[in-house]
Amino acid sequence: MMVKKIQIFRSAGGSAQRGLFSLLTFGFLSIFCFVASETQAQSASEIASSFVAAVKSSSAVEIGYSFEAKNGRGEVVSSSRGSVYSQGKAYRAVNDVTEFYCDGATKWIHNIESGELIISNVSGSASSVADNPVAFLTSFDKGYKYGAVSQRSVAGKRINVATLTPSDKKMPYSKILVGVDASKNTPAFVEYYSKDGSVYTVLVSSFAKKDGGWARDFFTFPASKMRGLDVTDLR
Repeated sequence: MMVKKIQIFRSAGGSAQRGLFSLLTFGFLSIFCFVASETQAQSASEIASSFVAAVKSSSAVEIGYSFEAKNGRGEVVSSSRGSVYSQGKAYRAVNDVTEFYCDGATKWIHNIESGELIISNVSGSASSVADNPVAFLTSFDKGYKYGAVSQRSVAGKRINVATLTPSDKKMPYSKILVGVDASKNTPAFVEYYSKDGSVYTVLVSSFAKKDGGWARDFFTFPASKMRGLDVTDLR
């Protein structure tokens, strides 16, 4: 049984891992414009505080995004579009290749291309990106050195951009660029620079609070969709 599980994880590694990486990259959207100088840091702190307050003001959030991966030569090797729905400890994330469901206790990862479904228990803490892709929004203020701040124009919007480098040199990435909408203090984009030269970009297309939230079964993988799938239950 263990051999089968390992084989399934390997076979699902391609598109499922790309989909999972785009979801995990979302974790860095909470890292805003913290910078080195005292004056800039105060300004960045005010921006971050207002954003965190906006997120905490609603128990349910919906985020639309596009994801793109480039290799060291600047060639696009993967891209997808998707949405993340988060409510408390539950979330649902969908993109072109993978679906993620989590009701707070159980996780389902559906590889659309291979027709495989992996089920597992939730592990880690509430601030873990893998266990809650929005709870991180108030937790990523440590473990990074905050560098230069610049501005970009994205889709006609003025975006504040912060450069972050991980304090832990063992991390697989060298730096992260985080973009925040200057007028709304909401996430605009994040660029993840891998040490192998690859660049991963998540562009936020929408960010909205969901009044009233969703029913619990919205975050549970539908039993009706399991028919015909290769299911591996790791619980």
